[in-house]
Amino acid sequence: MKPEEDIRAFARRQARTLLKKLAGEIVRTAGEPDADAIHDLRVAIRRVSQCLSIFAPLYPKGEAKAIRKRLAAVRKLAGAVRDRDIAIEYLGESAAAGAPDLIPVLATEREEELRQVAVRVHRWQAKESWKNWRRRLRAKSGSRGEGVAPWDLARPAAANAAAVLPSLAASFFLAGRALTETGAPERFHELRILGKRLRYTLELFAPLYGPSGERRLATLREIQQALGEINDCVTMLALLPVKPDTPVMREIATRRDTLMREFADLWNNKFDRPGERARWMRGLSRPLAPAAKAVTAAAV
Repeated sequence: MKPEEDIRAFARRQARTLLKKLAGEIVRTAGEPDADAIHDLRVAIRRVSQCLSIFAPLYPKGEAKAIRKRLAAVRKLAGAVRDRDIAIEYLGESAAAGAPDLIPVLATEREEELRQVAVRVHRWQAKESWKNWRRRLRAKSGSRGEGVAPWDLARPAAANAAAVLPSLAASFFLAGRALTETGAPERFHELRILGKRLRYTLELFAPLYGPSGERRLATLREIQQALGEINDCVTMLALLPVKPDTPVMREIATRRDTLMREFADLWNNKFDRPGERARWMRGLSRPLAPAAKAVTAAAV
């Protein structure tokens, strides 16, 4: 990408690229909806949804919201399948008494949830819905639609990134600090969602930040991985049809508590160690200039 690219053109190009990737995952899932396909479909939907959310003011009014609503319905259904895939895998490896006995129930539930996903995905595939979404986002638009990010149409993509991304990252740091101070279990899911939104937004602008941007993303992915493992435990505790005092539930609760402590260490000693937040703010406020980008490319 070009740092001097118009922000609206940049937003449309990103949507076009991500919709193309989503189309591939739709076709793949329609053909073989295994656990990996379901996971990748959900990730592709999340990436498109975040692109449409963060750039909503730059698309025709109302279109981004309408498309996100359609995507959210399938993401939720696919999430139910994914939750059961994770639980089935965990129970198959668990040493807790009675764990394997729960697998058939979850497998039956998975098939019903998967059937609903398949209906939607096959419909999308038959209609090639992504082409319609792409056309709707390409239509002539006004100066603003709905959304939260304060994009400046008079400034290029790089300048907009420098103005907007630091505040998004700062919000994530503040939420993480609040979580590590209170340790409230429900806050982990909230931070996980904030982390996904930040990560997918940073990925959109990754070419503007070079190796330092990739390092920030790698650290953020590590945090997300830890949060995801905690969320898996929380989800299983809510999903499994057994009482809290059974061996398998106690095992999962113990794992959750261990992971929460490990997350606090990871956050305090690596992600948010002294000076790290300030380094993030400086880095995100300084995307690569065109000349610097050219020098970097020539050196590779």
